[in-house]
Amino acid sequence: MKTVVITKTKAVKLYGNKAKLADALGISRQAVGQWPAGPIPQKHALRIYYELMPEAFYLNHKGVK
Repeated sequence: MKTVVITKTKAVKLYGNKAKLADALGISRQAVGQWPAGPIPQKHALRIYYELMPEAFYLNHKGVK
């Protein structure tokens, strides 16, 4: 599986603020506040990536939809 790297700063910018990011991920605002400045936890990065680019998760082989 490809590793998805999204920094805390980028994730917050994508959603507008920490509260909106936390709500979108279904976690507390305090949890977002405790993340380090660098890459966010992989499970949350994957979820953000999926929400922003769902087509990246579909197979693109002939005959497979």
